[in-house]
Amino acid sequence: MTIAEEISASGLFDRRWYLAAYRDVALSGMKPLAHFIRIGMKIGRDPGPKFDTRHYLQQVSAAELKGLAPVLHYLRVGRAQGKTALATAGKSAGRRRTPAVPPSRRIQAPQMFASAEKASQRLRKILSASLKGKPKRLFNSFDTALENEVRSAAARLYWKERDRYQAIKVSVVMPAYNRADRIGKAIESVQAQSHGNFELLIVDDGSSDNLKEVLKGYADDSRIRTFWNDHKGVSAARNTALEHATGTYVFYLDSDNVWTPDFLAIMVTAFEVSGQSCLYGASQLQNGLQEVLGYRGEPFNWDQCLSGNYIDMNVFAHRADLIRKYGAFDTVLQRMVDWDLILRYTREGGAAYCPVLGCIYLEDREDTGRISTSRPYIFRKLVHEKNRLGLTSVAETLDKISLRFALKIPAPYKVRHAWGDYHYAESLRASLEMLGHKVRIDFLEDWDKHPPNTSDVVVVLRGLSAYTPKPTEFSILWNISHPDQISYEEYARYDIICVASVSYADLLSKILERKVHALLQCTDSRSFAYREHENRPGAPGVFIGNSRNEFREIVKWAVEAGAGLEIYGQRWEQFVPAEMIVKDNLPNDQLANVYAGGHFVLNDHWASMRDFGIISNRVFDVVGCGGRLVSDSIPSIAQTFGGVVEMVDDPEGLRKALAEPLPPVAQAQRRWAAEQVHAHHSFDVRAREMMQLIKMKLVEPGTGPRAPSAPVRSPRRRRIGLLLQQGKRWPTSSAFIRLIAPLTTDYAATKLELVYLQDGSDPQLKECDICIVQRIAVRDDTEADLLLERLERLCIPLFVDTDDAFSFHEKHMADDLVLKRLMGRAREVWFSTEALAEAYSELQVPKRVIPNNLDPRFWRNYRQPVKTSFDAPKVRFLYMGTVTHEQDFLSVLPAFERLGEEMPDRFELTLIGAVRNPPQYPWLKQLMPPEAAGSYPRFVRWLVENAQFDVGIAPLVGSTFNGAKSDIKFLDYAALGLVPMVSEGPAYAKVIALGLAIGCRSDPEDWFEKAARIIRDPQAYEGMRQAALAHVWRERNVLNSGNELVDIMSASWFPGEIAD
Repeated sequence: MTIAEEISASGLFDRRWYLAAYRDVALSGMKPLAHFIRIGMKIGRDPGPKFDTRHYLQQVSAAELKGLAPVLHYLRVGRAQGKTALATAGKSAGRRRTPAVPPSRRIQAPQMFASAEKASQRLRKILSASLKGKPKRLFNSFDTALENEVRSAAARLYWKERDRYQAIKVSVVMPAYNRADRIGKAIESVQAQSHGNFELLIVDDGSSDNLKEVLKGYADDSRIRTFWNDHKGVSAARNTALEHATGTYVFYLDSDNVWTPDFLAIMVTAFEVSGQSCLYGASQLQNGLQEVLGYRGEPFNWDQCLSGNYIDMNVFAHRADLIRKYGAFDTVLQRMVDWDLILRYTREGGAAYCPVLGCIYLEDREDTGRISTSRPYIFRKLVHEKNRLGLTSVAETLDKISLRFALKIPAPYKVRHAWGDYHYAESLRASLEMLGHKVRIDFLEDWDKHPPNTSDVVVVLRGLSAYTPKPTEFSILWNISHPDQISYEEYARYDIICVASVSYADLLSKILERKVHALLQCTDSRSFAYREHENRPGAPGVFIGNSRNEFREIVKWAVEAGAGLEIYGQRWEQFVPAEMIVKDNLPNDQLANVYAGGHFVLNDHWASMRDFGIISNRVFDVVGCGGRLVSDSIPSIAQTFGGVVEMVDDPEGLRKALAEPLPPVAQAQRRWAAEQVHAHHSFDVRAREMMQLIKMKLVEPGTGPRAPSAPVRSPRRRRIGLLLQQGKRWPTSSAFIRLIAPLTTDYAATKLELVYLQDGSDPQLKECDICIVQRIAVRDDTEADLLLERLERLCIPLFVDTDDAFSFHEKHMADDLVLKRLMGRAREVWFSTEALAEAYSELQVPKRVIPNNLDPRFWRNYRQPVKTSFDAPKVRFLYMGTVTHEQDFLSVLPAFERLGEEMPDRFELTLIGAVRNPPQYPWLKQLMPPEAAGSYPRFVRWLVENAQFDVGIAPLVGSTFNGAKSDIKFLDYAALGLVPMVSEGPAYAKVIALGLAIGCRSDPEDWFEKAARIIRDPQAYEGMRQAALAHVWRERNVLNSGNELVDIMSASWFPGEIAD
């Protein structure tokens, strides 16, 4: 039996009586019985004249009720115990009585006023109270005596003119995001209001829980209206509600708070009596354990409110016409939107404080479902200054105010002058101060010294030391060196991410799935202004920098070439003749003259900076002051500096460059390049770009332009549209290995720009010059036809890339037919192996084999190279594979089972991947990557950090599908510094022949014998580990081998070629 059937059968519910007694029921549009079950019995209403709720509650305690409504407890328990439904059971059961209306219907208050006039006078006086001194913001107790006066006055006035007051409609705005578990209490606290003429406007801010289903449960109350937004934040949600509001007054209630039953009735009365445009009540704060933390509520003063908000939005209300006059919520602001609206609405007319508890406010700091969460202090400053100055927008405010910057650098204070980061920060500080901002430099030991509210913006010049920004700090990470030392998780902690590389910004944007800005290093135009450089062939060259306790290659090459060289730096004595060393250090203000006066200046980069495309600021300094620079090679240097930097890759290249009697670059070209550097790559420019990024982040959250780091010569980069096969949440590992990585190298970034397409109908396709479909990204004929038709109409050539023989995979036969359809119309098809290309030999289209390679930007820790020695008590084997290769693993499992029997204490095998139900052995372990390591780059970083192994096994059973496989597992294991132990066959034939891997036949006996040899004499295989590791980064490095793909994309035989 349902509750409705139970109550109906009892005879206690009287439909006509309930409608007459509670007039808000008709306004709700709900059926009377449904209203009673949903709302009435929860708030203590009587079901009819035969049951007196207050009388029954005098007979049972709250503990006895055990959560049951009184009427249900009576029917199920109390009646059998002899408890009565009415005070005079039997005599009055058949008579109609006037309901004892509970507090939710009539304002509960003592009778304190003899007349409405006196009640009105007293209420006006209370509402006219002014704040004395500064607000206390939080009180330990609440003035219940004053509240009783307000209640009494409001009750006297409201019920005297009941029809007039109840005709006043109010709008209640309730935004919600993932609050299915608690919104019901908030809604029902509105439904329970004694003032029933309301509209509750609920806006779902793009929830991912079952909030929509919960809200459907309230559809029978016509006063409740629901709206569905994309996830845009609390301001946008509230504004949606305001657009549809039709009430005279507007109230706000968050989805995790509840109102007291008489709040609306008292506030409507206060509005009508006072004539105020804005009113607010008091709130009681409590935690999740329902412990009272304090009370908020005190009279209003605009200047004090400007100093810091002390009004809770859940008890604030205003006339609806203020929306048209002052605007709705500012959707630009991510924090303190309540405060901003309150200040705008009260600036001219003020507000009155109505000292009645209106809201029970849940102070739950652990609640991650809040739409408005902790945000940086900069928002407080923006709201304060915007309203203090009477400005209309955040953008206008940012243009007017001075921000406080904290520049955090890894240099210790005592040795700061020896750190380039210190001089870098000093130059940035000067440029920001020129824009009117205040700047503080925080040295390493002072990073946590200052309170967060002493700076508006924290800029971390990231080198070797990591800083964890606080939630209240608006933070910018500017990675200027050692990018391999920064985890993806660290990047994600910052509000704005900048890296000093165009190529890595592009790659990192895809990995993090958010915008990363290219903000190149730069020069200080005040210190490195242009100087005329005279060619003096007999003069020595210059190198400035410490040895880092190694014979830096470019210096070594110069010494071996017999070049005259003056070195300014420390720890060079063991590498060069003493007469070459001029000084340990050179003051920053003397550098420009030395650069411009030397016959040449040598420069090199950390290997990580070179691979990630980070150009050192020395390049900007030397070019800026007009010196002749000879540097190691980074492709983007040529584009950025217009060819004035002479780049060399080996000793012979340097010897030839220095042997020329005349430098290849004339003074006029150097002067032009210097002008371009100062125009586009000075600290003054970077300071303006940084302010632009801050402004765009605050004005349009989640968006903003890439800092304009235009190279000196910048022809249009060819736009490559990528349709990538997606995994569960990210592109597949194949997408990263074969396309994303090679097309985001520094070389690629000088020629190409990637556009990630959602599908064949993506509007961005029309902006592309080329389209690449990767594997089975397109999976049905209709989508394939749409794509092919659009490509033909837009004159865009198609390329298809694949690294798996889908035609031999049972689950992908249909996918393969679509793939072949696209291949047949492609300009060229790329395969990972010759065997795979042969599997598609029937296709009469140009084919090319592009082997898989690895990207060191994913795999290498340049300061902590992988180990290639056996330094553990046991030999540690590793197997990595997916569920599709489970049979591969099972084929060699008997070999390891035998090892487990014969030498169980001398080895262990770790499985990484989806091997279902692995057997239980003491020597067998399973290591599962965390969910956060789901994408290929994140998985690789996790793997490298956890890779304490010696031998990697890559078995492949004999099948046509495996016959077309590449040697990717060899590459993975070699990059980890392991001995690759692989199946003999097409995939690994070459590396086995080169002696870089141990080849095993398909029978477990051979695997056992060769694994046992390693266990018996592991040191004999250390040479193989070293050779395999070297081979990967010398021969199979995407930064070198990937250039083929870039050259194909930028080949001149494409239509629309733009000449350099």
